[in-house]
Amino acid sequence: VWALNENEDGSYTPEEVEELENILQYSGSSIRITGKKGIRMITSIEKNKKEDLTAAGLGGYKLLEYGTVLAWSSDLEGNKPLVLGQEYAKHNYAYKKREADPVFKYEGNLMQYTNVLVGFTLDQCKEDISMRSYMILENENGEQMTIYGGTVQRSIGYIAWQNRGAFRTGTAAYNYVWEIIRHVYAEVKFKTNGGSAVESVFVQKGGSVERPAAPEKEGYVFAGWYKDEALTESFDFTAAVEESVTLYAKWALEGDLSVTITNAEYDPTTKSI
Repeated sequence: VWALNENEDGSYTPEEVEELENILQYSGSSIRITGKKGIRMITSIEKNKKEDLTAAGLGGYKLLEYGTVLAWSSDLEGNKPLVLGQEYAKHNYAYKKREADPVFKYEGNLMQYTNVLVGFTLDQCKEDISMRSYMILENENGEQMTIYGGTVQRSIGYIAWQNRGAFRTGTAAYNYVWEIIRHVYAEVKFKTNGGSAVESVFVQKGGSVERPAAPEKEGYVFAGWYKDEALTESFDFTAAVEESVTLYAKWALEGDLSVTITNAEYDPTTKSI
């Protein structure tokens, strides 16, 4: 953190404020399921630094306010800054001098605060949000300085996916998280028809799924994945996945058939087995 000190001739001299180095630390994002449901960004501050900022001061500054500022990432195109006072950015404080000072939790020597984003639609869960913490400080001359933490980009769907195992199955919290996940992600299941198991995967709707390692089946050669149980329509791994799907494995007896390999990593060919 650097402060600009004005000189008598009107020029400025930068001065590093070492005491404020790494004052705002990003500590993750999570889902809030009590009260108004939403997502929260978690920021940590060293407890002793917070105490100094609200008492005698730290590096010549005292604390006025801290919180979180955010915007849809699409609104920041063209290198627009994510700072307070911009029409496209929204913010809320967690601490405000003589008004509010909630604590989310303590972790060792860290005090954590959060701000919660609520009121979003399921479709908005697909879009990236840019978030960063901020802190407003004041020196003994009444001059204010705003410092910012690093910017983090997350979609609400991604945060829900990170929290997919955090709640017990069947609870309201579990249902809320999975409602978001199912709206944002498609599940691709693999039915191997007697072959070795292949785990299902989730892919963001509109994206493509990575081809898994081929399953194995004694006495047979794997002949590709198909979209239907009758094995008449092969699956294109380069195509966009828009909804959950089950894929079916096709097998050929070893040394018995010519099998057409499609949608491979190389040009489709015919290979004699």
